[in-house]
Amino acid sequence: MLLAGLGWKLLLDAFEAARAAIPPAQWLEVRYEDILADPRSQVTAMLEFLGLRWTPKFEAGFSRYTFATGRREAFRRDLNPGQLALLENSLAEYLQCYGYAALGAGMQR
Repeated sequence: MLLAGLGWKLLLDAFEAARAAIPPAQWLEVRYEDILADPRSQVTAMLEFLGLRWTPKFEAGFSRYTFATGRREAFRRDLNPGQLALLENSLAEYLQCYGYAALGAGMQR
């Protein structure tokens, strides 16, 4: 699990480098947990950002999907307290920077 956390840090560093190289009007940040919390609103924002419309055909496709929140915090069930502490120590700076609560406290923003 620590390797997954390190991978997450590498991805966030790459996102920050990309964001710095792209004009702000061309960058949209989309978070997985936000999509799970309100899929329709988040997908609407993505379509608008891309200059696309929510058409009846798109609605037909979208409505076939279910956005299950059960895996959002599965790592809390899958890891023991020692593993969670190791992951949290590794990610502490990033969690704080991106507005996440400590891993032991729940993934709140």
